[in-house]
Amino acid sequence: MLSSLTKNLGLLFLALGLALVVWVIAANEQNPDRTDFYPSPVPVRATNVPEGLVVYDANLGSVTVKIRAPTHVWGALFPGNFQAVVDLTGLGPGTHEVGPKVTSTDRRVRILEVTPMRVSVRLERLRQKEVPVRPRVLDSPASGYSYGQPQVSPAQIKVTGPASLVDQTTEALVNVRLDGTKVSLKAYYQPLVVNARGEEIKGLEPSPSSVLVEVPVVQLLNYKAVSVVATISGTVATGYHISSIVVEPSVVVLGGDPKVLEGLGYVETTLIDVSGATQELVRSVWLNIPKGTALEKRQDVFVKIEVEPIPGGEIIRRPVTWKGLGKGLTVALSNPTVDVTLAGSMADFLRLRASDVAAVLDLSGLGSGTYDLVPQIVVPRGFHVTAITPEKLPVTLKPSS
Repeated sequence: MLSSLTKNLGLLFLALGLALVVWVIAANEQNPDRTDFYPSPVPVRATNVPEGLVVYDANLGSVTVKIRAPTHVWGALFPGNFQAVVDLTGLGPGTHEVGPKVTSTDRRVRILEVTPMRVSVRLERLRQKEVPVRPRVLDSPASGYSYGQPQVSPAQIKVTGPASLVDQTTEALVNVRLDGTKVSLKAYYQPLVVNARGEEIKGLEPSPSSVLVEVPVVQLLNYKAVSVVATISGTVATGYHISSIVVEPSVVVLGGDPKVLEGLGYVETTLIDVSGATQELVRSVWLNIPKGTALEKRQDVFVKIEVEPIPGGEIIRRPVTWKGLGKGLTVALSNPTVDVTLAGSMADFLRLRASDVAAVLDLSGLGSGTYDLVPQIVVPRGFHVTAITPEKLPVTLKPSS
């Protein structure tokens, strides 16, 4: 009886196993696996960025993945089912080739191949810097109206990002449009971080991300043309001076209360810092518009400051040397030194050493005898020789005794 029961149970399990195999085969025939490239690229993102570092370009591109999944699953897949990450644990500053790891939220999907196999990631030191915020009005209010000095709050923001980008930043611009308005403007704007050429620098995080700009708009009551005077702060580099200052336009028209305009002869620009300058500066500036007045129309004001070396001169006495002396000859000089008069910039003279100047006689091809020779003067770049005293040197060449 027991033997018969055991035999029947064995047959039962065998039948169940065969049924399961048949079911799996039938299911696979009806819904076979499909192996192919997923049609949408998968964007790559970075993870585990080391502390104190930042990815230079957050856009790391994308990868193509080859997958295997049941046929009916393919139709239900969408890009959000896939993630491609590069793990930056333990990496330092520089460019690295890192293999992206792709996963799927659907367990029925197998990742077979990832192209490309490596992604280039540039890591830089994370840096922060404060820059001034400058509002820039791009158009004008309604006819018969003008605007006063824009005010921005806060006056400075912090920018954070890769060191090489942060180091280029000079200011944050806020572009403001008045669109023919007749009322004063007060609104929040997103600042654009720019370099010294006014070009936007992307990839940085400003804080705060928006600033409050207020632009007073007033109705013009009276008009007066006044001069524009550039205001300078700081001093140029040692050995240099400001040779000219040109303001464009040199005259602007103000409108406002006649009593206020009556006492005005000029308006000043915002401060222009020339500290340490050694070459021409060109700056776009705002005007300090007196209270109760406004510009007749929007105008960009530029100031060009010419910075030039202070010219200088100096006389240096140098010993005379020679080259190209023939074999078996000796040199006799009646005057072993010359006075060299140099011209150049004061800045260059501050760095000049006497040993930088040489007076050399070329004796190549000369035999025994007496000659009047002009010494060759060797000077550093930036200088030129205006005089040599004496101009010629008596030189006697005679055989060695």
